[in-house]
Amino acid sequence: MLEAEKLLMEEMPIAPTYFRARNFLQKPYVKGIARFPVGVSSEYKWAYILEH
Repeated sequence: MLEAEKLLMEEMPIAPTYFRARNFLQKPYVKGIARFPVGVSSEYKWAYILEH
């Protein structure tokens, strides 16, 4: 596998052209939202809103 990886890096026949990304807007008084890089995008179980 190490040799295969070295060959891949030298020859570079493939290269990623797309990277998945997500953007979120969140008010500063909304707290506790958990965001995950994979799977479920957001968890609101612990979310709360501060008085403003």
